[in-house]
Amino acid sequence: MSQESSTETVWRYLTFPKFVAMLEFQALWMSRLRVLQDRFEGTLPHATRLAMMKEDLKWREVFPQPELQAQLAKMTDRNVEDGRDLLVVNCWFCGEHESERMWEEYSSSTEGVVIRSSLARLDTSIAAKQEFTTIGRVRYVDLLTHDMGTYPGHQAHERALLKRPEYSHEREVRIITMNAVCPGCLNADGSPPTPTQLSGPGMFDPDRPGVYLQVALNVLIQGLVTAPRAADWFHNLVSKVCRRYGIRCTAERSSLAR
Repeated sequence: MSQESSTETVWRYLTFPKFVAMLEFQALWMSRLRVLQDRFEGTLPHATRLAMMKEDLKWREVFPQPELQAQLAKMTDRNVEDGRDLLVVNCWFCGEHESERMWEEYSSSTEGVVIRSSLARLDTSIAAKQEFTTIGRVRYVDLLTHDMGTYPGHQAHERALLKRPEYSHEREVRIITMNAVCPGCLNADGSPPTPTQLSGPGMFDPDRPGVYLQVALNVLIQGLVTAPRAADWFHNLVSKVCRRYGIRCTAERSSLAR
């Protein structure tokens, strides 16, 4: 992250229950790629997939055994599918102003909350980074014509930063990490890792919908905004909940309500 881009504003649009869960667990929910709305999450551009499959098949001359031949034929697709279970993401909108469309799609225009932060705050708020924890900007490409190259194509975190142009309005920045329970993470039910998980068994579960990544909330949260058509009672409730959880900033009303 460059020093210049680190001050860019990012927004996390939340329903009220998800906002309360974030405060209660002091963590961001990281969703497994496979369970996200877009069924193409973490997949390869067509041209890159064909090039990678061609490279894999070169090994057929080295490994003539039928069972290995069958594995080589499926290796690229297996790599992609494993990556869709291996990685989890937390998604932010990047821009200087609120987005009415993001309110409608990912929160609620009457009873939602958005967190305002910056790329630098996002990075420094994470309690404990795994080896593969990263923050990246999504690129919007035509998966039928784009070629990302075979080396990045093998990297699951690189594939996780490609989306189709239909989603370009999201102007997305993502936290990406492994779908593994470790220090600094919580289970999907908010419980801390067990000694067994931390020692290995159960640390990774391909069927787990995601994990919570613990953060320092007062570092992360630069501002809080209630929904454009929020009633007074809801705005006051958000302010009271924030005080109860020790959030230092004051909830603001949406600029779209002015």
